[in-house]
Amino acid sequence: MNKNLKIILILSVIILAGAALTFLYLRSGQIPANDANLAGNTGGNLYNGGLFCEADGTVYFANSYDYGSLYAMNSDETGIKKLLSANVYSVNAGGRFLYYCQGDSENSTGLGYMRSVEGIYRCRTNGKSSVRLENTAVITAALCGNELYYLKRDSGKEVNFLNQDPNSLFKTGLDGSEEIKVLDYTADPSSFYNGQIYFTGSGTDHYLRALDLASGSVTDVLTNNVYHPVYEEGYLYYMDTEQNYRLCRYSLNGNQTEVLTADRVDAYNIRNGVIFYQKNSRDEPALIRMNSDGSNPETVAAGNYTKINMTTQYAYYQEYGDALSTYRTPLYGSAEMSIFSAALEAVDD
Repeated sequence: MNKNLKIILILSVIILAGAALTFLYLRSGQIPANDANLAGNTGGNLYNGGLFCEADGTVYFANSYDYGSLYAMNSDETGIKKLLSANVYSVNAGGRFLYYCQGDSENSTGLGYMRSVEGIYRCRTNGKSSVRLENTAVITAALCGNELYYLKRDSGKEVNFLNQDPNSLFKTGLDGSEEIKVLDYTADPSSFYNGQIYFTGSGTDHYLRALDLASGSVTDVLTNNVYHPVYEEGYLYYMDTEQNYRLCRYSLNGNQTEVLTADRVDAYNIRNGVIFYQKNSRDEPALIRMNSDGSNPETVAAGNYTKINMTTQYAYYQEYGDALSTYRTPLYGSAEMSIFSAALEAVDD
């Protein structure tokens, strides 16, 4: 084989190898389509800030001990690791990607801490290749199939969904290529099931409504004033604002309503047949755990707790007024409260 032919063969191999690497790189950047009915997180979690999100046995969460940075662990709290430095909330999972909102981190410190730019972001499940999809301050965002639905807000301002000025609902694709206004009024997209977003009406009433994502039509589900509807196993759970915010559930199949507790409820979450809720009481406020049918209520801890997030094994929450500490209680068995020590120790490591 002469010298020129050898050079040509070597160059050909290099070109082919480069083409193959380029193909693999471009392919790795593609975003495979999700199931159209995929919910990126549970409605209950998203109503409580979306600080925890479980998918395929992995829990992604905002670590309160590390300025809300994004971490991952197994559902039994083993194998915990940091994914990226950013103050995250509304965490959603879909396929090989995570979608999350990034908040203000002006008070964050530490070498290498990424100064937060508010908006909606996407990254791989290992925390790599983070990109901003929407450059806007967001109240909440939910991954619904192959689109992100979200509500904007004025930067730094808190929102009360029952008493606020109209705030339009928007959506964008998984690549953030186009922003589309969906509704001209406030509709929290947190609760998504089987192609429908269930939300509380705004303005003249707070009826339970459903937005069909395929047709864009809105229908009344229940003409009662409700708050934070969550779908679970054939029922829509909600806080009954007409009756002192007691917790109820409505059967979509049986068209029946059940009262689960007469307590006034400040916040709640439900998963796998278990409810955690904050009992509002001047004398005896408490975090309560009970079955999804309202049976077997147990006091988890006296006091006021918030940001109740749930995985398949634990409920995680914070004491009102303490944004640093996170506590946890198993969904089943002992109702004992304990510090989320794995998250704290991961920061120390």
